Amino acid sequence: MKFKESTKAIKGITKLGDSITNLTKSGFKMISGISSKRAEKSSDAEVKEQPKAAVVESTSANVTLDSASSMKNWLMTVRPNVSPALAETIKGQLYVLSFVQSPAMTGMAVDNLIVCLDKSLKAAAEENEKTFTREIFCSMIQNMMFLEDARLTYAINKNKEEAGALLTQAGELLDSTMMAIASTVVTSGAALPSVMNIFAEQVGQSGFFKKLGSWVAHKKEEESKKADYYANIVNMYKTLDRYSPLIGPSILICGMLERYRPMVVSYYHEQIDREFKHQSRNNIELIWSVMIAAGQILDGVYNPRKVGKSVQKAGKTIKEMKVENVTLKDMAMAEKRLTADLAVAKKEVKDIEKEKAEVRKQLDQTGALLLARKKSLRESIEALEDKLVKAKANCQETENNLLKITELIKQLSPRFEEIKKMDSDFKRITEKYAVAL
Repeated sequence: MKFKESTKAIKGITKLGDSITNLTKSGFKMISGISSKRAEKSSDAEVKEQPKAAVVESTSANVTLDSASSMKNWLMTVRPNVSPALAETIKGQLYVLSFVQSPAMTGMAVDNLIVCLDKSLKAAAEENEKTFTREIFCSMIQNMMFLEDARLTYAINKNKEEAGALLTQAGELLDSTMMAIASTVVTSGAALPSVMNIFAEQVGQSGFFKKLGSWVAHKKEEESKKADYYANIVNMYKTLDRYSPLIGPSILICGMLERYRPMVVSYYHEQIDREFKHQSRNNIELIWSVMIAAGQILDGVYNPRKVGKSVQKAGKTIKEMKVENVTLKDMAMAEKRLTADLAVAKKEVKDIEKEKAEVRKQLDQTGALLLARKKSLRESIEALEDKLVKAKANCQETENNLLKITELIKQLSPRFEEIKKMDSDFKRITEKYAVAL
C-alpha cells in the first residue's frame, strides 16, 4: 500500500498548526486578559463563593504544575471548593488532561466539553463569568485539536520534530488555560501556582509519544487512523453547528474552522481519486481506448490523430504509462470531448443521408435515355452508402465510448456533490462563529 496521500495530508496538518500559531497567541492574550480582570476584582465586589476561594488560597502557595498529573491533581483538589459554574469548567479541563495522559484513546471529547460548558453557563451568575467560561471552553476545544494533529502526525510519518512543534503549541495553550482557571480559583492577592508548558521539553514530548504505544505500531492501520481523524473533524463541525448558540462567537473557533475546512475537503477529494484509480486498474483497457478516442494528450503522450500514428501504437505507448497519470479531471475532459464528437458524428450521418436522398431524387427524375447520367448518379449513391456506413460506425463507436466513460464516473458524481455540500456547510458553520469587529 502506498501512503503518498497520507504524507501529503500530514504536511497539510502541520501547515495548519503553523498557520494558526498567531491566532492561538492572540487567544492566549484574550484568555489572560479576562483572567487578570477577574483576579483584580475590588474587595467590595459581590463574590458568592468567597469562603470556598479562601480554602483554595491555602493550597496554592509554592505549587508547581509541570505535568499532566500534577495539573489534574491540583484541579481535583480545588474543584470541591469552587462555585458550581467553575467546577464544570474544571471538569472540562480534566477531560483535556485525560487525553494528554491517554493519547491512544480514540475520538475527541468535544461532546463532553459541550456538556460541561452548558452546565457551567447555567450555573454562572454574572455575564463576565459566562464570557470567561465560553473563552476557556473554546481554548479547550482548540487544545484537543492540537493534540489530535500531533498524534496523527507522529502516527503517519513518525516525524517527532513536526509532531513536537504541534505539541509545544498544545502545551502553550494548556498552560494559558490552566493559568486562566487558577487566576479565577485563587483568591485575589494570593499566590498563584506556577504552571509550566509540559511539552516545552523533549522529555515531555517523548512521554506523549511513548504513551501512543501500539496505537502507532501497525503501518497497515495508518489509513484507518487518518480516516478516523477526518471523521472526527466532520463530527466536530456538526457538534459546533448544533451548539453554536451556546458557545457564541469566537475568534479561536472561527479561525480553527476556517483553516480546517480546505484540508478536510481536499482529503475527501483525494479519497474519490483513490477510488477512481482503483477502478481504473480494473478497466485500464477501456480507459486507454476512451482517452485515445477522445483525443486526449496525457503527460506528453502524442495524440494519434494529430501525428498520424496508428491507434494501436498509441495505445501501446499509453498502456506503458502508470494509471495514476489519469485523473478524474482527465476523464471529465474526455467525456466533454466525446460528447462534442458524438454531436459532430451524428450531424455527419444526417448530412450524408440528406445528400444521398437528393442524389436519389435526381436519379428518379433523370430520363431513361440519359444512361451516362444515370450511371454517374448510381455510382454517387454507392459511394455515399459506403461513406454512410463508415459514418454510422464512427457515430456508434463514439456513442459507445461516451456511455462507457459516463458509466465510469457516474457513480462518483454524487460523491462530488456531497463534498460540495459539505464545503458549503463548513463555510456556513464557520460564519456562525465570526466576531463582529
